[in-house]
Amino acid sequence: MDNHIGREDSVLLAHAGTSASDLWVNKYAPKRFTDLVSSISINKTVLQWVKQWDYCAFGRKPSTTMPSAAGALNPADKILMLTGPPGLGKTSLAHIIARQAGYEPYEINASDDRTGTTIQDRLRTVLESHSITGPKRPSLVIIDEIDGAYGGGGDRNFIDQLVTLAETPLPSPDEGQRAAAGKRRRRAPLLRPIICICNDQYASVLKPLRHVAKIVVMEPVTSQPLLLRLKEICMREALSVENRALLYLAEATNYDLRASINTLQMLSTMTRRIDMKSIERQLMNGKDVNRPVFHVWSLLFQRPNARRSKQNQVDLFRRYTHRLVKAIQANADYERIMDGCFENYPRVRYHDHAMKKPVVIAQWFDAFERLHRSAVTASHNTELYAYLAYPAVAIHPLFAGSIHQPIVYPKTMYTAAAKQRSHEQLLSHWRNQLPIGTRRLFTLYHTRVELVPFLLRIISPEIKSINVQLIKPYERPRVHRVVSLMVSHGLFYTQERQEDGQFYYRLEP
Repeated sequence: MDNHIGREDSVLLAHAGTSASDLWVNKYAPKRFTDLVSSISINKTVLQWVKQWDYCAFGRKPSTTMPSAAGALNPADKILMLTGPPGLGKTSLAHIIARQAGYEPYEINASDDRTGTTIQDRLRTVLESHSITGPKRPSLVIIDEIDGAYGGGGDRNFIDQLVTLAETPLPSPDEGQRAAAGKRRRRAPLLRPIICICNDQYASVLKPLRHVAKIVVMEPVTSQPLLLRLKEICMREALSVENRALLYLAEATNYDLRASINTLQMLSTMTRRIDMKSIERQLMNGKDVNRPVFHVWSLLFQRPNARRSKQNQVDLFRRYTHRLVKAIQANADYERIMDGCFENYPRVRYHDHAMKKPVVIAQWFDAFERLHRSAVTASHNTELYAYLAYPAVAIHPLFAGSIHQPIVYPKTMYTAAAKQRSHEQLLSHWRNQLPIGTRRLFTLYHTRVELVPFLLRIISPEIKSINVQLIKPYERPRVHRVVSLMVSHGLFYTQERQEDGQFYYRLEP
């Protein structure tokens, strides 16, 4: 075993000197670029962006293959924003990338430092000097939880300062020499990379920053690297864990590495042999995992291991159905349970050559939508709450199997709901900025279905994209009309760069 895990490149051996009382998430935290379990493409994207600062930080011109701005002296986007749900390793990724590229990471937690002046002072100190402690290497600033900096309604001076820094152009070598010989620049440019970390990129305080930052969305860790990391931790801690139990733990935590490691450490204090039942019991008491709803889904898609006579099958099914109803009602998140059923029933194995089961379950989904709309959304008929559990119970006799059915979290529905919320917030914010006369004519609903579709068509006339001097005389009034409409409705175009270097115009907001 020692030969198997005693490899030089093992991330776990780098922490052999840590105390037994340390948290495992810190004890087995990645230390090198190759230790990361996040997506390789995301890791490379962040590293390439940081390497584009080589000229400003080290005086080295970036490689000609780097997708940097004109002149290959700096990145097109001066700030990088890492966004994604908690537990994906965003902060660890930023620290490791910084060291891999030769920087000393300097972290600022925007949620802890509530005043913009405090953060500005710390930021200015770091950007105008090398590393405060340790080797004399340039600093890479990591601003964590930036979406929570002013959640309470504080000022936005800090965000405005970041935007100002990002919009200040970097000098070329010739411009730098002329500036050194002559007058100093009025506004100091940003000469060090800044990585901002947030959970919600659509937070209202981050709206100005989104226009000047390169946004990288962290994806959940895939099952294979997550399971390998958990297995290696179990080997180092002398834990005996079933592979099926680790897979179940990963799925129950929605592939949250931090929550999975914390669960294993908690179980290790009670037993050295971990199985499915022990993980189920621990997850039922957990606070940072969505275990209760996974427990319900497992009950719905898994048949009970009944070693009984045929005469008892009816009674067994009746008792198990009663157990399902109680489990669903105890969870009480009916909408999420149905979303999970909708996401997973096409994935499970079942026999139905005539395709009758999907038709039947579609009717149950429709019945749930009607019940939920009457009980919660529209009429608030609380008497119907008692019936909301039964459409989900219908999944069991149709799609439950005797073998373990892999359950996934309903990401499709969550993603669609998140996009809908962000679009509604954007629409509401845009409507509030319209002239008072327009706002009085259109409610939020009518703005969405009557104003926006036709307005987009009106401001997109069939005019060729040519030089303004070559526009035909009869087309000029149409252009002026479009410009006037866009100004009065707060619409404008912003120029952005694609990954291949091509520019395009995006309509804002």
